[in-house]
Amino acid sequence: MKNYLKFILLVILSCSALVTQITLAKSEIREIRNNVKCHVKLENGDSIISFWVIAHKNLNQHESSIIGTSVSVEDSLDEFMVIKAHQCVLEEDQFSDKKARKLDENTAR
Repeated sequence: MKNYLKFILLVILSCSALVTQITLAKSEIREIRNNVKCHVKLENGDSIISFWVIAHKNLNQHESSIIGTSVSVEDSLDEFMVIKAHQCVLEEDQFSDKKARKLDENTAR
């Protein structure tokens, strides 16, 4: 009977530790995902704010990686290629350029 109770206690402790590890892993995965916004120029000449979810915080790397990517334009079914990324910032941050900040204020979320 004693061995049986020890076994049950061991199983309960193991399950508790496993649940804790899973919870920690889920929170780490959420922390890795970053919402960013980028001030970009499109092949049609428009400058827009585009929104991205990235798995790193290296915004300079992201700026270079989105060049050549097609993005949809507000109020249109068309997609246009990004030809220049002026700046990317975390979604809660502000752009350094005044025109980009104004464009960001006028962009629907």
